[in-house]
Amino acid sequence: KQWYQRRVRADLNGMATYFEDTWIGEHALFPVNLWCQHEATILGLPRTSNIAEGFHSSFGKALGCDHPTIWTYIDVIKNEQSIIDMKCSRYMMQMPAEVQPTARRKKNEQLTAIVKSYNEFNSPLEFLDCVSRL
Repeated sequence: KQWYQRRVRADLNGMATYFEDTWIGEHALFPVNLWCQHEATILGLPRTSNIAEGFHSSFGKALGCDHPTIWTYIDVIKNEQSIIDMKCSRYMMQMPAEVQPTARRKKNEQLTAIVKSYNEFNSPLEFLDCVSRL
């Protein structure tokens, strides 16, 4: 049992060192401001690249095949442009954007409220536990 506990401690120390050196340390490979989504959450901005992934997925489906003809490609591009024009017009007229599904909107609102109250938590683990329960 003692051997196992020493091994677990060594593994956890190695993992903690990895996170420190890679993600959260003062001289981390990826600085916190590069990956931290705190400000994006507060401002209601997208926190992932799902928007781009969704666009590429729908664009691929609109093309209908891996190697479309130039005419199919042009038709799909024209259709995409008309959608973008419509969204721009809605924005310019200050009309509401497309509505998010209620469940997603509610989760985003809950996450924003939790992030805004970060300083009220007793520890980072308490904060993470609260976020994980969404």
